[in-house]
Amino acid sequence: LHDALPIYDRYEFKNGEPAVPTVKLKGGKNLPATKQEKTDLDHGTMVRWLPSDKVFDSNKFNKKVLRNFLKSVCYVVPEVTIELIDEASGSTMVFSEPNGIKQLVEDLIKKEGGNLITPVYSFEDSAVAKVGGSEVTISAEVSFAWSDNSSRIAALFTNNVPNPLLGTPIVGAGSGFSKLLNRYATELGLSKTTIKSRDLIPGLVLVVSLKHPKPKFNGQSKKEVTSEEASSTMNQIVYHGGQIVLDRDVEGIIPVIKQALKRASDRKKEDESNFNLKDKGNKLATNKKLFLVEGDSAGGSVRNEKDPMFQAMIPFRGKVLNAYKSSVSKALGNSEIGAFFTAVGAGILDSVDISKRNYDRIIIATDQDPDGAAISNLIIS
Repeated sequence: LHDALPIYDRYEFKNGEPAVPTVKLKGGKNLPATKQEKTDLDHGTMVRWLPSDKVFDSNKFNKKVLRNFLKSVCYVVPEVTIELIDEASGSTMVFSEPNGIKQLVEDLIKKEGGNLITPVYSFEDSAVAKVGGSEVTISAEVSFAWSDNSSRIAALFTNNVPNPLLGTPIVGAGSGFSKLLNRYATELGLSKTTIKSRDLIPGLVLVVSLKHPKPKFNGQSKKEVTSEEASSTMNQIVYHGGQIVLDRDVEGIIPVIKQALKRASDRKKEDESNFNLKDKGNKLATNKKLFLVEGDSAGGSVRNEKDPMFQAMIPFRGKVLNAYKSSVSKALGNSEIGAFFTAVGAGILDSVDISKRNYDRIIIATDQDPDGAAISNLIIS
């Protein structure tokens, strides 16, 4: 492979054996970290790999997963070019994203559909946070825009590793954007009241490349970031760094605020239409919701965003009693299960009368992990 590239250091691993000694070629000459002059040699890292049939059941690759991963690396490291050579088929693919995560924002909106209503903004900023009793500096590169979509689109990378299930940094970034846009709404005279996050965040297309010296993840796959300090830190980074780019183009953010105000107005009209005006108590007749949440992790965002006029919440602490394997008396003696049946108000067992229920919808909100899936099943049981 690449016979034109001289090999200066070579490491080999085979069937789990230790690396062979480093082989120094060309008199042990070292290449610079970056090219200094046009005459300098091209250089980089080459990895040639074949799965061992002594370790793996199959030596077939999921090429789509590999391609997506290499492309994601190029988004967060725009200086790099990656060449993927499939020796079995003789095909070659080259990955390069010189515009970095700004390009990913544009690619995400193309994939999901919809139209951007703002330019794509980018900035880098950092903040100091306490982790385990010591202070660390957390930095982030952020690119964002708003579309006319009704949902948020986000991508997160921590130390260049993709986190498809997102996590606390995205939660913190959302809070930062909500606070920031409310500030502009007030300063521009567009709103005299605080616009809720649920009306501002829909349509946001956000990509965050986080640099964290001591991150925490949910599991070895690093699919979700769980570091608590990452939430408050991203809140600060977005609020401070976002001002720098938005102050240069205040007009560009006005459509977002107007879209949020319209969304809030439409929701208010819908809520008002749910009241039975013939009822002297003006009680909400339809659209009542009961959220069953997994502790503070899932419950925190629900608690902050729910409307107490027609939305209630019951938090479950840890694993719920397995009612399927329990006696009726033991199940109903459980405080959390008892609170659930009391809240729903439709009775139990043979005395259930769905028409007497207090809520039209019961929504289970648990974490996106195996424990959350287990708790959701226990609640259904």
